[in-house]
Amino acid sequence: MTGVLRDAYGLTVSTGSRAAVDAYDRGVRALLGFGAETVDEFRRAVAADPDFVLARAALAVALYLDEQLPAGRAEMERAVTDGAAQATTLTGREGRHVEALRLFVGGRGNDAIPVMKEILAEHPRDVLLMQRLYFIYFWQGRSADMLEVTTGVLPALEDDGYSLGYHAFALEENRRFDEALPPAERALAQNPRDAWAVHAIAHVHYERGGRLFESVFGRIPIAIASDLQDSVALAWRLDLYGQSDSKRWTQLAEAARRWIEMPLLLFHDLHVGMALSAAGDWAAADGHVERLRARGKKSKNPTLPEVVVPLLEGLHAFARGDYAGCVARIEPVDARVVEVGGSHAQREVFHDTLLAAALRGRMRDQAVWRLERRLAKRPNPGHFWEHAWRGAAAGEPSEYQKRGDG
Repeated sequence: MTGVLRDAYGLTVSTGSRAAVDAYDRGVRALLGFGAETVDEFRRAVAADPDFVLARAALAVALYLDEQLPAGRAEMERAVTDGAAQATTLTGREGRHVEALRLFVGGRGNDAIPVMKEILAEHPRDVLLMQRLYFIYFWQGRSADMLEVTTGVLPALEDDGYSLGYHAFALEENRRFDEALPPAERALAQNPRDAWAVHAIAHVHYERGGRLFESVFGRIPIAIASDLQDSVALAWRLDLYGQSDSKRWTQLAEAARRWIEMPLLLFHDLHVGMALSAAGDWAAADGHVERLRARGKKSKNPTLPEVVVPLLEGLHAFARGDYAGCVARIEPVDARVVEVGGSHAQREVFHDTLLAAALRGRMRDQAVWRLERRLAKRPNPGHFWEHAWRGAAAGEPSEYQKRGDG
């Protein structure tokens, strides 16, 4: 349906269907807020106008993020074909927008970066591209670049609560905690269901020593990769603190097996391997790491063979109780863990595993300086690490070490 309208952010879109634009706007807002209705809203937009190229490209992204990879790539191929047919009527922004998303859905995030940056410099209210660029950087551990993105667009998006939430989290990841809370709270005042603003506030309180985790993960379904990552990370931390539960790992390993043959993010690959090894499913765990080694030999990304593989080997060693082996594999890559992506708090589980291995393996010098570094980061409610530190400093096994040996 030919015609020109504007979306909720005032950007020109090539469609004459108001119903299509309204559904597209709802889809964009759902995508920004991690809404379960994202795919459905973009489908409604395409149904209202099958020639609405931006809506079809957005649907492709939503399907891709929902791990419906073949369907997402098929929709993107259609969007590119339709865009080429409408080249004389699409705006320049729309054509470049589709190209950037094509690269993203095609697994070429690094190639998409300069295209997205160029568009956002001219059209800072293109929030869908802002979010995608932000998360490319997030999964590469590039917190400074995340903040650069939000700082660049925020003057044009001061009225947008979602953008404030993204900016708040970027500030938190750059350890500017006091600056992060006000925009996050403003975002929540606009929309109490803004998941990313809640995420920003939770991370600020976590980094500054507040209570964060409650025993809820065992009750929520594991439907997508991020569900698994969160659940595995919490379960692994509980194991580090001597609160292990084999039933917990049985459930998580069952979920993790669904992703063994699906290469997604390197951060996710690590959590799949953690679940399998913690559950004692060594056939699956060893097969998984072997596949990563094989992928690493072909990959252009050095992080896979140089960081992810030895890190996962170290995590496997920890699960086996081989604490010296864990330290030997993880210590050389400890400074490069940032490359696997995620937030500071998410990556901390890997650093804490190295610390716990040094404690359980009675590597006194290693344990003492790592504990001192850990305690310098934030207050320590419950004084768990302080108790562990006293035992390491005295050269005596703490209760924590005794539990680990068991």
